[in-house]
Amino acid sequence: GTSFNQANPKAGLTYQLTENFQIWGGYSEGFLTPDIGDLYLDRFANPNLKPEEGRSLDLGIRGSVAETRARYDVSFYDTNIDNYLVAEELITASGRETLFLTNAGEVQVRGLESVLEVPVNQHLSLGFTHTYAHNVFNTFFNTRTGKDLSGNQLSRSPNHHYNMRAAIFPIDRTSLEFELDGYSGYYTNDDNTADRLGKFRRGERFNIRLTHDFGAVDLWFHALNLTDTLEDRVGYSRGQRTFRLID
Repeated sequence: GTSFNQANPKAGLTYQLTENFQIWGGYSEGFLTPDIGDLYLDRFANPNLKPEEGRSLDLGIRGSVAETRARYDVSFYDTNIDNYLVAEELITASGRETLFLTNAGEVQVRGLESVLEVPVNQHLSLGFTHTYAHNVFNTFFNTRTGKDLSGNQLSRSPNHHYNMRAAIFPIDRTSLEFELDGYSGYYTNDDNTADRLGKFRRGERFNIRLTHDFGAVDLWFHALNLTDTLEDRVGYSRGQRTFRLID
């Protein structure tokens, strides 16, 4: 049989510069193995799959502004993954569509995450979250399709994800939150030129959440996706876009 093993070191450091300001950093290595179905049991199993091996560096700052009680958290991450497991579409001679797993040589996942929370007063709080991600194949030559995808962005990987929130506290123990969530456009296939429509742009999603704390019991009401954004994550199959609907 096939067996894998590896020791993965992890280390981190946090330093409190002032009462309201902190810096931190960390380094870690990861190891992800293909399962037995990927190796032997699935219709297009690949017994030559290698485990993913990752190295990640994280740096960040967090703190608060005493006068306004605003809180912020900004972090940078840079992860390089060797033998990244990729599910690629394959059309057989009979025209049947299936997926097979293969290893990409190296993938770089890099980004910046920012969070800002601002309590305006006892009745209103504002929040903003933004993630910038640049996820690319550093090295990926697909021997089964004959395509060199080195330098391409990973599919279904938007560069920007933003989330804005406003929470109102009209009476004691009651909160009413309004949330807007959105993505920038992203490629639907690892072959970034395959989709003739270019990048896909999902619409914004608007949610409302009402919560009241009775002490022993919480009562809540959620009205989600009021903008009727049906497309959650879009894929690419047989020359057409395919959609997985939200639950």
